[in-house]
Amino acid sequence: MAVIKLRSSSNANRLINYCERKAEERDGVNCDPEYVREQMKWTREEWEKTDGVQAHHVIQSFNPEDNITAREANELGRRLAEQIAPGHEVAVYTHTDREHIHNHLVINSVSFEDGHKYHSDKEQLYNIREKSDELCREKGLDIIREPYAQERFSQAEYKLVERGERLWKDELRTAIDDAKQHTKSLDDMKSYLKDRYNIEMKIQNQNVSFLHPEKEKYVRGKTLGESYTKGAIEHEHGRQREAQLQPVTEVLEPTESYLEEISEHLRKIRSFQEVLETRFDKVSGKTDKVIEQLSESEAERKKLLTDVKHLLIGMDKKAQEQNQRLATLVTKKEQELENALKEVRQLKVDLVNGFMNISQKSKVPLSHTLYKLGTIAGSSVLGGLIIFLVLKVITKS
Repeated sequence: MAVIKLRSSSNANRLINYCERKAEERDGVNCDPEYVREQMKWTREEWEKTDGVQAHHVIQSFNPEDNITAREANELGRRLAEQIAPGHEVAVYTHTDREHIHNHLVINSVSFEDGHKYHSDKEQLYNIREKSDELCREKGLDIIREPYAQERFSQAEYKLVERGERLWKDELRTAIDDAKQHTKSLDDMKSYLKDRYNIEMKIQNQNVSFLHPEKEKYVRGKTLGESYTKGAIEHEHGRQREAQLQPVTEVLEPTESYLEEISEHLRKIRSFQEVLETRFDKVSGKTDKVIEQLSESEAERKKLLTDVKHLLIGMDKKAQEQNQRLATLVTKKEQELENALKEVRQLKVDLVNGFMNISQKSKVPLSHTLYKLGTIAGSSVLGGLIIFLVLKVITKS
């Protein structure tokens, strides 16, 4: 049964770069592994969720004793991805650079279907383990009672991978893996590592240790993982010696294998075609919706313009009516004032004629007559004098 680990990453591209570098097999669910970076980025940007966690990382490691090929392991990883991350793009990479085969599943944090984020917690980890166990049982793989680590990564190392920095322990693992394939004993390995990689190797009774050329302290093989212990390396050397004694049968016409490879490529093409069709339908639907919204907005804009135009016309008519009423009122008041002035002028003429008739009949000068009238109208001599002066002015004008 495969061992499952679950982590998350804030930089999807760097995680994909790390997984791609040593992948012997690769596949994708809801994506093409050749364009997975662009597809995942497009989904995150489409739903405006580019910050925080960008991808989740599932490591599915198989027992070294399991009789499983890289292609079979990749197929199990793809089936696992379909079950644990529906609606998400998932890239599946199979590594064979260690004694055990293992898959790296990179899950986009955002669903391309509804924009929901993938939940990575203990409950999800247990769910992934159960799904993986079911698939392994179907394949007839061994059940692992206790967890193992053929390749041991510390949390600090994983952070370095996420930042895209170089791992010195991983360089040791790569060099040791190479040395195991080209040597037949621990002593041969010691010389090989020194000559080819400048790596020191210390062989003890129960353990082996290695010194990176840029470090000052040795690191035990067990710290690097179970594949790098003294017993594991000696076991590998023994397997190589046995393999050299077995005859090699050359396959002249791998017809069945070739057909399987063609079928696998066709399946990937159909899968990618389905992804493109889904994306096209989704984009087409959104485009139609946007066009419909724009049409509604244009209709609302035209209606608003019409309403404003009618309002302005109404306001203009009302202003014209008010102006007309004001002009009529002003004309009327001007006419009334003109009539009043005419009456005042006529009254003045009548008063002057009246005063002159009085003066002629009494044979008294007009000024004396006016003064007398003023005195009679006033209550005192001063009041009479004032009225006299007023009447005098009127008769002169």
